[in-house]
Amino acid sequence: MNYQAIANTADKLISKYGSEITCSRSSETRYDTFLSAQVSDDVTDYIVKGLVDSYSVSEVDNNLIQRGDVRLYLSPITEVEPLVSDTFIWDEKTYDIISVIKLRPASTTLIYECQGRENGQLPD
Repeated sequence: MNYQAIANTADKLISKYGSEITCSRSSETRYDTFLSAQVSDDVTDYIVKGLVDSYSVSEVDNNLIQRGDVRLYLSPITEVEPLVSDTFIWDEKTYDIISVIKLRPASTTLIYECQGRENGQLPD
């Protein structure tokens, strides 16, 4: 099977129906005792081609998938692979990437499926 052709098709469809998404990645974090939180000094932004979709009502279990979570499909043709610690901006809201599924049946990534949760809404 020609997986690269499938990856190219996914890229074309995401480019056609999606948009450019700004993702951010923080450098190493450290614990700030004054703020009682993890903080990062440097943030790098990168632009990816993506398509945002909502979860269906039947998928929302208020545990792994909460109301308001979004699904972000990213093109497999990207210079930066998404990480759980990244964030992205969509519809004027900032989302934390809380899970990343890389569809990769062989050595070629076909698509990235990320779960986004509105920034500050992470579970305890």
